[in-house]
Amino acid sequence: MAITAAQILVFVNNQLERSETSVDEEIIQVLNELSDAGLLLGVDTAGTLTVASPTMAFPSDCKSPVTIVLNDGSVDLAPLKPLPGGYARFRDLMQSMNTGLYGSPTHYAVFNKVIYPYLPPGQSYTVTLSYRKRHAQSATTISFGDEFRNAIYFGTTYYVALKYAISRYIGLWQPKYAEAFMMRRLDNDDQPAIVGG
Repeated sequence: MAITAAQILVFVNNQLERSETSVDEEIIQVLNELSDAGLLLGVDTAGTLTVASPTMAFPSDCKSPVTIVLNDGSVDLAPLKPLPGGYARFRDLMQSMNTGLYGSPTHYAVFNKVIYPYLPPGQSYTVTLSYRKRHAQSATTISFGDEFRNAIYFGTTYYVALKYAISRYIGLWQPKYAEAFMMRRLDNDDQPAIVGG
């Protein structure tokens, strides 16, 4: 079941004995914190790498890649690994490499929100990129799934209590939010849930 701003507002008003008409600012603060922790993933399957176009820009909501899988038209290859030394190492390798040397990429580097596969692709590949994404700056559409409900409800309640300096509720809701937040982090350390495309 989707989490809505209206549901959160009812919860916050009931818990804090208030009659707020909007808690969107506080909802967005919590969504940003969850997103900043890398708990929201997206998937982009629209990428293509070719000899003529050997790089791929991040999707607009991408914070960082999680996995990059190339498909040569018949089979998915092993996920690309981050190149030790990052983009500086990539640049050094490319400068010392023979011009026109292409192959099957096994690693990648990132610079300025662009993915650089190494070796440069010697043929066309489609790319499936799963990535940590930024949540939209809106409380209208919440991209987090139901498993984040407590973290979002408790965090929003805490931030409203903090906004109005209601100390008895700050002391109650801050630890509840911290625990719900940590539970989401622990549950998502190995493989965060992929939400939306």
